Amino acid sequence: MALSLTPAERSYLFELAGRRDPDAPPSQPMSESPPSVRAVIDALEIPAYGLDRLWNASCWNKAAENLFAGWLENGQQKNLLRYAFTAPSARALLPDWEHRVLRLLAEFRADYGRLLNDAAMVAFVDQMKRESDLFVRAWASQSVIVREGGTRTFLHPTDGPLVFDQHTYIPAERPDYKLVMLFPSTDRQP
Repeated sequence: MALSLTPAERSYLFELAGRRDPDAPPSQPMSESPPSVRAVIDALEIPAYGLDRLWNASCWNKAAENLFAGWLENGQQKNLLRYAFTAPSARALLPDWEHRVLRLLAEFRADYGRLLNDAAMVAFVDQMKRESDLFVRAWASQSVIVREGGTRTFLHPTDGPLVFDQHTYIPAERPDYKLVMLFPSTDRQP
């Protein structure tokens, strides 16, 4: 006798088992940021941005654009991993560049594991392998970590050393998006 489960019940059962449902429909990509993410970003004066499933910045505020000149300003590509691995401005902005990009990739791999059958995700990884030798080596290492907050330091070209506490949230209505906020740190000096 087969179980007769609603989609929510089936999803919950697989989640409890720590497994991926092989019959789950693939997530449908949407280019628009969830309204909840846009609303929070628009309300904040601190650097904040939204990432889609491929880690493309889907929305951001002026404070994030100022912090991430070379990534979020007009005319630049908007993928966080591509920026971190390939842009010279990222190497200058991130004082511990190699450690930070390896951490980003390990966090991205956790998302990748949930979207193994996503053709756009696979194509993006293949493209990154063509663009960065460090990406190739790091991808082969198979490192995976969950996206965590914590202290993030920057060497801004005009504002000098900056220290933030990063917090990342996933909106309930769109678990394939992330809201990233950088709060100025009050207890740590660069």
